[in-house]
Amino acid sequence: MARKDYHGRIGEVYFDSVEQKNKFFGLAASRGCTFSRYAINILEEAVGHEQPAIPATDYGHLEDENRELRRRIAELSREIETINAELQRQRYAAFNEDAGINIQFDPDLLAILQVGPIHSHALLTALKINPSDTTRMRALAQQLEILESTRFIAKSKNGWRWLK
Repeated sequence: MARKDYHGRIGEVYFDSVEQKNKFFGLAASRGCTFSRYAINILEEAVGHEQPAIPATDYGHLEDENRELRRRIAELSREIETINAELQRQRYAAFNEDAGINIQFDPDLLAILQVGPIHSHALLTALKINPSDTTRMRALAQQLEILESTRFIAKSKNGWRWLK
């Protein structure tokens, strides 16, 4: 007996033979759908339904399209990571050179420091700085040193703290 939520929606199909039944169930399976969905799609296509359901033959196309979109997302994510790494490199490059008075501080660093006290390790994590990246570590240290010497921040037992 069918589940209650199927009552009123059930239709029976009598095949000419077991082989015919197996043939149609196999066709449905080869298209990645149930026999019910396969039969409904075929019937809707036959009567020219105004908004036909997705034909069973289109599932393969949708899977290919989905696979291509996922590949493209992964590719774009890699590009974004590369661009972000270059942006960080450019931001910190000024602190590794004698740039003089026109040095611009990392806005992410300033925002993090203004929120509240933060320990150095948490600061590195928030800024996504690898401790083995000596260039970025040196630039961060120089920024913190300048901010501390100008009394914008202070180091305490709770970490770096914004003063002004």
